[in-house]
Amino acid sequence: MTNKLVFKTAFTIGLVATLAACSSSSNNDGGGTTTGTTTGTTTGATGDPGTDSGISVNTLDRMGRPGITTAAIESQDMRDTYNLSGDPANWAGQFQGLIRERLVTIDGLDGIQGNALLDVDTISGLLVDDRLIINTAVANCDAYLAVEIGLGANDCGGRTLERDVIDDTLRHLVSQDMPVSDLADNDSILLDTWPFLGVALPDQ
Repeated sequence: MTNKLVFKTAFTIGLVATLAACSSSSNNDGGGTTTGTTTGTTTGATGDPGTDSGISVNTLDRMGRPGITTAAIESQDMRDTYNLSGDPANWAGQFQGLIRERLVTIDGLDGIQGNALLDVDTISGLLVDDRLIINTAVANCDAYLAVEIGLGANDCGGRTLERDVIDDTLRHLVSQDMPVSDLADNDSILLDTWPFLGVALPDQ
């Protein structure tokens, strides 16, 4: 605890709690794809229409980086609009300004501006394209956002089950100079074979 940056403002507590919730769920913004039964054609992960075995759904979210939309877009209505936007070509024009404004606030949570991983213009442009990017030519996968931040030659990127990606995100957005954490460790049991996740805890 003494080696962690502990946030003391109400804003930060709310942000960290939200990010922690995102890290433990697959049905959230950026953490998974939430669907609901509708009429019409099936909508793919980026909004492209498709068909399947007769089940019709609308995509309410897409597989991406957990917690980013929650942290970087303040309005729930705008989060929904962003998640439902099916054309990546429109994301920067519609949403990068909102994300940039929010990241300026997040960068200052440690009392220092400008010590995040990248400058706010670069990182807001990176995060607005909320899709996992993986270099399949590289076998080692241990650095979250590796491809996006220029480590793709040595790491495949993406998101492995072992990574505490919420801590990674906080460190990238808040400070590179000291450890930053939501203080919520991964207590899941992971397996080496499919489905990789251990037996769920019984209902209490």
